[in-house]
Amino acid sequence: RPGGNIMHTTNLNDNVGIGTIDPLVMLDINNINGGSWGSPGLRIFKNTNSDLSAIGLKTNLQNWEIATISSSSSPAAHGLWFKDIYNSRVVLSLNSQDGNVGIGTTTPQELLHVQGTSGKLRVGESSNFIRIGFNSANSIIDNFGTGSLLINYYSGNQVTFGAPAGDGGGNIFVK
Repeated sequence: RPGGNIMHTTNLNDNVGIGTIDPLVMLDINNINGGSWGSPGLRIFKNTNSDLSAIGLKTNLQNWEIATISSSSSPAAHGLWFKDIYNSRVVLSLNSQDGNVGIGTTTPQELLHVQGTSGKLRVGESSNFIRIGFNSANSIIDNFGTGSLLINYYSGNQVTFGAPAGDGGGNIFVK
């Protein structure tokens, strides 16, 4: 206990603490001045009520969890995720069963599954980009670039709107 600071603690539950006298999880590293999980620090833990194992990272302004879970009742739950604890939302998930990646979802249904209330995916540079999204009634592709929106420019393949390819037609509205 050099200088009055707690350097290492082991409690009755075999939890190890560095910078805390009351480690709450398997490895509990807190601000060297001590304190509860309300203080900045790092935690490595396993939830005793589930198959969740996680690393918690906390500063005065941020609280993140990098977690993995394995659930026999929900195969989609197998994977790794990054969670914003303050806002209680998963921002990135990786599904170990099928390799799908989710942004804003813990159960990605496609190779890349983006889910959120803004409904927009932005691809490009800061002032030259396309945005794919939706509103309450429509699906939208917007070109915010300096040039034209080109579809199949390099492949030269057929583009069909409103009907499956080979169906002989489609619904096109040009304004």
